[in-house]
Amino acid sequence: MLFRCNRVRGVAAAAALLFVLPACGGDDDGTATDAGDGMEGEDGTGDDDGTGVDAGAGVDAGAGCPFEDSLGTVSLTSSEAQHRTQPLPEGEEPDPSFRALLLAGAMEGGSENDFLTIELWDDFGPFADSQLAAGEFSIEGDDTSPDDCGVCVGLLAGFGDGDETNDRRYFASAGTVVVDSAGTRAANEITGSFTGRLSGVTLTELDESGAPVEGGCSTTIEEAAWDTPIENGD
Repeated sequence: MLFRCNRVRGVAAAAALLFVLPACGGDDDGTATDAGDGMEGEDGTGDDDGTGVDAGAGVDAGAGCPFEDSLGTVSLTSSEAQHRTQPLPEGEEPDPSFRALLLAGAMEGGSENDFLTIELWDDFGPFADSQLAAGEFSIEGDDTSPDDCGVCVGLLAGFGDGDETNDRRYFASAGTVVVDSAGTRAANEITGSFTGRLSGVTLTELDESGAPVEGGCSTTIEEAAWDTPIENGD
C-alpha cells in the first residue's frame, strides 16, 4: 500500500503527515489529521505571508496525467509543517535524535487532494552526518532518490479522495531549493517557521517501488514559496 509506514521516505513521509499519522506514531491528541480541514491557511496562522506567488498553469488532468506539463508559479493556499522523529518501517525502533522536517501544502488552482511536499532529513543527502539546516540546495545525487534524499521535493495527486487507485506521486529530479529558515532547534524540538522557496524544479512520476514510471508523467514548477509554523511531533 502506498505511503504508509512501511514506505516513509521522500513524499511518503509528508503523506503520513497528512493522512496516516496515527499509524506512524500519532498526532499529539491521537487523532488523524484530516486533509480537508487539518491544514492552516491564509488567515495569518499558516502559509502565504506575501512571499507566496501567483498561481500558474492550472492543475488539471491532461492526457491521463494528473498535472499539466508545467505548473508555472505555484502558490500554497494552506500548509502544515511538522518536526518529528524520522518515521521508520513498522517493527523498527526510531531514534528520537534523528529528526525530519515535513511540509505538505495544498496548491492554488488544484484539487483538494493534490499536494506539494518538501522534506528535510537529518543524516541524509546534504545533511549526511549532520542535522537538517537552512541553506541553498541543488536537487542532484542523493536528493533525486526518495530513499536517500535529505532535501526531498514531491507532488501527491488524488490523496484522501477515498479511492487509493487514484493515488499518484511525483518526485523531483532537478531544480533548486532555498531554505531560508528551518526553525531554531533545541534538543529534539524546533521553534519558529519552515520558510523557503523552489525554482526550476522538474518532477517525474514514480511507481510503488519508488522507481520512475516507464513512459510516465512529468511536470515542472517554475517557482513556489512557503512560510509555515512548525509543530513538534513525537
